[in-house]
Amino acid sequence: MTITYPTEMSIRTSSTPQGDRYVITRKRPIKEGDTTTMMETTIPLSSEEFTALSSGISTNVQKSRYTVDMLGRQADLDIFSGRHDGFDRDRVRVQR
Repeated sequence: MTITYPTEMSIRTSSTPQGDRYVITRKRPIKEGDTTTMMETTIPLSSEEFTALSSGISTNVQKSRYTVDMLGRQADLDIFSGRHDGFDRDRVRVQR
C-alpha cells in the first residue's frame, strides 16, 4: 500500500522475503520547477509508526511491482488494484 501526501511525500509498506518493510519517502526536484531529476530521501519506519501516520488516510494506492527484462534493460511493471484496478504502468530506469 502506498499513501501519498500532497506533492512529494508518501508512506509505503511492502512485503519482502525478510518480512514487511515500512518507509516514508520524500521526492523533490533538484532544480525548482524541473521534475526530470528528483532527489529522493527514504526513512525506515516501524510498524507502529506506519500505522500512526497512515490512520485516517483514504487516498491510498494499491499496487504490485514486478521487475522485468525489457529489451535488455531492467524495467519496473506496476499492476494496480483497488480503486485503480486495471491501470498498469511500466518504467525503465536509465542509469547515467
